[in-house]
Amino acid sequence: MADINFILKKGFDDVKKNPIMALPFIILGLIEFILVTLFGVYFTISFFEKSGIMTSMMENPELYIDPDYILNMFGNIPSGTITMFFVLGLVILVVVVLATAFLRAGLIGMSKEAILSGKTNFSDMMRYGKKYFLKELGLSVLIYLILFIPSILIGIIGGAAAVYASVASTSIIFMLLMILYFVYLIICAFLFYFAEYALIYDDFGIIDSLKRSYHIFTENKSAVVIFVLVMLIVYFVVSLLMWLLGIILAFIPMVGILLYGIIELVVSAFILALVAAWSGRKYIDLKIMDRLEDGVTRPVIVEETIYETYSDGKED
Repeated sequence: MADINFILKKGFDDVKKNPIMALPFIILGLIEFILVTLFGVYFTISFFEKSGIMTSMMENPELYIDPDYILNMFGNIPSGTITMFFVLGLVILVVVVLATAFLRAGLIGMSKEAILSGKTNFSDMMRYGKKYFLKELGLSVLIYLILFIPSILIGIIGGAAAVYASVASTSIIFMLLMILYFVYLIICAFLFYFAEYALIYDDFGIIDSLKRSYHIFTENKSAVVIFVLVMLIVYFVVSLLMWLLGIILAFIPMVGILLYGIIELVVSAFILALVAAWSGRKYIDLKIMDRLEDGVTRPVIVEETIYETYSDGKED
């Protein structure tokens, strides 16, 4: 099994040689920014117009508008306008979910090409996005359902406890349920971490991808746990640094906010590209170990470009 440092180094080299791997989530970030901005502008204009505040301000530009008065004016907005806000918000959510599935599939496909051939490009993103869009979407929805359904059960049990038990007992029951749910989420994170990679690297179906990821975890528990924790540490460290940068740039009026948004978008896109490369290499590494245990002396997926020190199916 490859050392974690080797995986990190080679994955970093993959992205360094192919910085275009950051493109999918730069595109997604721009899509989200444009949609949210348009919605915000539409909401603001519609609110001030429908609530009557705009008319008051046009008649008396020096009029002071109390914030509490603005909140109270929400009641003057027609129900049809509120419905339109809801529909537009839902449309934006659907567009972002669909775009995420396409670009996520494209990114993982790009990581596969970068690992196996040493290079990838925009065409790879489009090709893998088109080919695996529906599968990636279906896999994501299924995983979300697996994660979400227990929360419904917690709500039902918690509601029943609130009706039939004392306040103290209800609080204890709810706290225990939340702890169990948190543990459940952590276990699922380990179990299904490599499902996307099985889906795209090996062209598995949705269910088979979940089974493959489950198998990898059960056969390599410590390796998967360590790897996932390292990925979480990377996310945490980067998030902390970006938070500190945000505090510093906040002292620069207007320009600081804009600069932070650009830096945050680019950094996040590159981190996601790195995680895709690292996870792809780890998936291949764990797959190699499974094949070796099954008696295969040289896994067909392995190329010299993946493990330069690879010899007889094992890394020194």
